[in-house]
Amino acid sequence: MPMRLSEEQIASLNRQGFLVLPDLFSGAEVDALRSRLPAVFADGHEGNIVERESGEVRTSMGLHLRDEGFSALTRHPRLVEPAL
Repeated sequence: MPMRLSEEQIASLNRQGFLVLPDLFSGAEVDALRSRLPAVFADGHEGNIVERESGEVRTSMGLHLRDEGFSALTRHPRLVEPAL
């Protein structure tokens, strides 16, 4: 059964422009995505915004275009269905 947002969640989204859905993904699912980050951060892509002094990646744009795991996340039913 597709997840539907409550009226309260919709009102919060309209007020704040974003919605937090705690525990939408399991810890194991989040860990699997996190494990992909070192390779994405090391690819030298222009979407990686790094700190000048440390060279540490602070922001990485377009992950869904560069990594299949993050691409799949953008189409995951638990993330997409509430928006329908």
